[in-house]
Amino acid sequence: MFTTLLISSSPARCESLNKLAVECGKLAIARQTTGYPAIQWLGSACRQFEPDLVLLDLDDSVSALACLREIQARCPLTPVIGSGGTASQLELFRSNGIQFFVAYPPQRDALESAIVSAIRGRDHQTIANLFCFVPAKAGSGASTLALGTATVLASAPSQRVLCLEADLRSGMLGEMAGVPSRGSTQSALAFASELDPLRWHNYVSRRHGVDFLLASAEIHPKLPQWTHYYLLLRFLQTRYDCIVVDLPELVNDATEEVLRRAQAVFVVTTQEPCALQLAKRRSLEMARRGVASEKIKTIVNSWNRNDLSLEDIKQYLGTGVVANIPEDHRAIRAAMVDYKFPFPASMAAGRAIRHFAERLASGNPDHAANMEAPRWSGLRRLLAHGA
Repeated sequence: MFTTLLISSSPARCESLNKLAVECGKLAIARQTTGYPAIQWLGSACRQFEPDLVLLDLDDSVSALACLREIQARCPLTPVIGSGGTASQLELFRSNGIQFFVAYPPQRDALESAIVSAIRGRDHQTIANLFCFVPAKAGSGASTLALGTATVLASAPSQRVLCLEADLRSGMLGEMAGVPSRGSTQSALAFASELDPLRWHNYVSRRHGVDFLLASAEIHPKLPQWTHYYLLLRFLQTRYDCIVVDLPELVNDATEEVLRRAQAVFVVTTQEPCALQLAKRRSLEMARRGVASEKIKTIVNSWNRNDLSLEDIKQYLGTGVVANIPEDHRAIRAAMVDYKFPFPASMAAGRAIRHFAERLASGNPDHAANMEAPRWSGLRRLLAHGA
């Protein structure tokens, strides 16, 4: 929940705004006023609480403007949502820096929309070294690649790496890596606004040089909201040098926040025509949700040089192929049985994953994949299959 100051002009308006703030479930009211406060009190509240948001009643434009100027002086990055006001008042406050407004009495949907716009408008920057792996369809190997990549990144000296399991229904990272779960992704999200170093230590499990935040097998009745992921990422981004997120194939309103903030999103597919069609669909879905197209990359897993060429795949998907991981099922299965992470360099897939992870670490994930010439081109077959 977002720490909020509620500045209102009267007890009745304070009660109305507070009730709505509680109902929307996204705001934690740190302080509220039943009249416009003294400037000294407001400055002290800004310093004490460092609010994420201020909800400012515009009923009295002179008093509200004085409050706004103090808020801007003390918390210049904190967005302010104005409530109420006439058309001329709204123009006055817009010219003084307020970008977000709701009518009085506000409707819940309008307030929630204003909160989304205000918070995302302030914090929309990409988080460096936040990498997401999304399968084109179940079984594409995205979790295996996320795990393999995280363990390679963690093998570098002094690298703090987190592998975050965001597939809350079907995640198997703990079993794959031989990592017992201490806490759960669901619990960390539910209490994201209360996280501190001690609590965080009780959520993560460490193995292979990586901190793992693993999903619980229990089905939780309440799904996370985008605010939970926002607050979790805010806590994590200064604690780790790299965050690898294993996501399910379907994006929802909550996981959209992770994808929007990621440095890169890797859609993992195989050369199977159905998988490639779904990979294209995943990329379009993410673009419609505001994920920048230049962030969306493709990894071809279980690569077989006798199947569709990378050039054909690039032409069909319309996105860059940044890695092709050779088909090496037996070696991967044997390594995972013994929890050999990172995958040994003696494996073809292990070498490819290491090469890919090293490019991520160097800041150059867009380096072209290994464009091995196939024995035949299958673009015509792929297009015919998708017709």
